Amino acid sequence: MIFTQKFTEDFNVIKKNIKEHKKFAFSKYADGEYHILMNQPIRNIDNWFYNPMENYNFYKLLYDSFTFENEGYYIGISCPCCDINTHKWYMDNKGSSLGNTTFANIFVNNNYEMFTQELLPLFNTYKRIFLIANENSNLIKLKEVLDITDFYGIGFEGFKTNLTLINELISKIDYENITDSIFLFCAGPLGNVLSHKLWDNNKNNTYIDIGSTLNIWTEKNLRDYQLNGIYSKKICNF
Repeated sequence: MIFTQKFTEDFNVIKKNIKEHKKFAFSKYADGEYHILMNQPIRNIDNWFYNPMENYNFYKLLYDSFTFENEGYYIGISCPCCDINTHKWYMDNKGSSLGNTTFANIFVNNNYEMFTQELLPLFNTYKRIFLIANENSNLIKLKEVLDITDFYGIGFEGFKTNLTLINELISKIDYENITDSIFLFCAGPLGNVLSHKLWDNNKNNTYIDIGSTLNIWTEKNLRDYQLNGIYSKKICNF
């Protein structure tokens, strides 16, 4: 899988690999992750708060995930059209090659309709679908479109309260010899670390950080791109 940093084309690259059940991991880094990687305090749109003094151990985990380099490990970063300074820092400090790098918002903005209409149904072709998301998610509504087999609910500050999930999932994958399954992370910055750690441990599954894409089914905290706002037609560029 090679990205060319073109918004629609890179989405189709991911779609093709999911359709063919290729094994890979995808972790995305935007403004919230940037502030953590700078070890700066931030209160995110989802109301989680990073404290440089209290949460330094997570900073190290996130930094390891961002600088990790592996053939099957891919990252999405902020694009210059949305956040040029963050984009530059990401480009200068990432571990992944350019071919393994695409947009952090690859599943949203103008690509979101393709995500819901074309990519989401492909998730249902996997043997098992693991979803790690807010513990208050509306799973009844979500199961109308996604055949979840395993759900792990986390708090809104999962990177603080649910770090034990990393080893829990690693142990489960190893003990049950889980293969050809897909792991979807709607878990804030914890999703970055899960993508990294689970892929590094077992490369027989697919691990994808999909961010807020399922909020329209699971939560009330909808984004502009889900409400036909100005970003819903935005085509980002490098």
